[in-house]
Amino acid sequence: MRAAAFLLVCTFLGAGIARSDDSCLVRGRVLDHDGKPIPKARILPIVQGLRSTVIDRQGGFALKVDCGCGRVLDIEAVQHRELMIPVITTSGQVIELETRLRPLEWVANFDSVRVIREAEGYSSQAAISMTRRPDGTFAATVPCESESLRYQLLGVSKDGLPTAGTQADTFFLRGGRGIASIRAGRKPVEVVFDPRRLPRAKGDVIVRFADPKSASARIFPLFREDTDQEERMSAAYQSFVAAGGDRDSFHWDASGYRKSLERRIPTERDALRRQYLLLNFFRAGGSKPDSLLALRALDEIPPESPLWGLAPGGPGGAMWRLQHITEQPSRIQAYADKGSETNPDRDVAAGFLAVAMSVAKDAGDKDRLGRYVTRMTSEFQGTFYEEMTRKEFAPNRNIRAGAPAPDFAFTALEDTSQVIRVSDFRGRHLLIDFWAVWCGPCRAEMPTLQQAWEKFRDRGLAVLSVSFDLQRADVTNYRRNKWKMPWQHAFAAEGFRGKESAAFDVMGIPKPVLIGPDGVIEAEGDELRGQSLEKTLAAALGANGQPGSAAPKK
Repeated sequence: MRAAAFLLVCTFLGAGIARSDDSCLVRGRVLDHDGKPIPKARILPIVQGLRSTVIDRQGGFALKVDCGCGRVLDIEAVQHRELMIPVITTSGQVIELETRLRPLEWVANFDSVRVIREAEGYSSQAAISMTRRPDGTFAATVPCESESLRYQLLGVSKDGLPTAGTQADTFFLRGGRGIASIRAGRKPVEVVFDPRRLPRAKGDVIVRFADPKSASARIFPLFREDTDQEERMSAAYQSFVAAGGDRDSFHWDASGYRKSLERRIPTERDALRRQYLLLNFFRAGGSKPDSLLALRALDEIPPESPLWGLAPGGPGGAMWRLQHITEQPSRIQAYADKGSETNPDRDVAAGFLAVAMSVAKDAGDKDRLGRYVTRMTSEFQGTFYEEMTRKEFAPNRNIRAGAPAPDFAFTALEDTSQVIRVSDFRGRHLLIDFWAVWCGPCRAEMPTLQQAWEKFRDRGLAVLSVSFDLQRADVTNYRRNKWKMPWQHAFAAEGFRGKESAAFDVMGIPKPVLIGPDGVIEAEGDELRGQSLEKTLAAALGANGQPGSAAPKK
């Protein structure tokens, strides 16, 4: 799904709302490619705290968004591809649009159609195969212990992901994918799938704004270029991994896209579009820095611009890149300072303040950092950045050096009946590493972590890796094909929403925590990453290391 990465990042932007009290209206219609209503569709503004809007039977919708901000609307529909649309609002303005979605791409041959059920957690391991019938349809008798059978089909969509079947009394949406529901009355149901009833269209998605000169309409084509680029990269990555490729060896050549942006920036006369091209140029990364363009971006893109609300993850990524290229941290700090004061989007303003905090921290400016922390915790309560600040800087935070570690009981990775408690390791140093296979920075730490394990395990170091992956098999495959990671492993089934995350203040990964033999935290965070890991472990275990043969208490 194209919106998955954007949603994942923006989920962590917090529940804050824009500073302005007024709301702007976005309304219009969402139809299929032939101009007909879709059985089930909804629009979700990608900012935490705002609720989705279900599209009515005629395809109509109306929703309110914060004025003066840039917002991304994610349109989800049964058996259709997701579509993201940027909207830039001003007070008193009504944005009207109509969109015709593009259906999913279907497999050429339906030779392996299977049913997965809600009762089984939509697990592919419990899938029921369907039998082809002479009329070209497929059928399977599916058990049902509830009043309704909610199900999806595998082997239908070309991207390999589950989708809704063609037989349903009603449809639901789950994570952007459709779910079909049939009344069952707690009895087995014969589910029939008819490929001829799947929507099909050769044309691309169509989006029409009532005012083609509006800011939203002018930005939309550039936004589509950016999201299409990310979609191609995501598809290439998934294919690479599915073919057995090493995740860390994947390379995506974005030079063509960057050159296209660089070529168009000087010739673009529309100031808003030029600013968006500049912003995307630095978001796209690349190995060739351009300090003149970086300075131009800082000059031309106002800190209060609504365009910052369209950047996944807020201003942090682009600002870090601009700082790296310009090598002018004071200018970055001044820009971020102003953005935290003037940007009307409360979450973006908090993101700018987080950038300013990072610059102050790196410079060792404790006085300025203290003022920023005070501002963050008083002005931006309820945002992700405020929560992160409290967990990183608050003197009474739970996870800090000198505080007792929670005696948490983790669920083992491979044997779900096994419990691994923190207190099991009393008498040894325990390094807990919160990580995931999908997390690039986590994987980048593996050579250093492996080296530290080899060097310090005989001095009393134990390691427990806690995975935030979606499936246990992801970790098993990674250990089989990449790093052996010959220490203990646990699995956090609910990820950032789980008890593990709450107990150890996990706002992002990787997050390492070092616990001493007495159960007291000795270090956490950056002190245990990269080159700092060995130095911290040497200080902790070098002189007073425990014998490596000491077994953890049971």
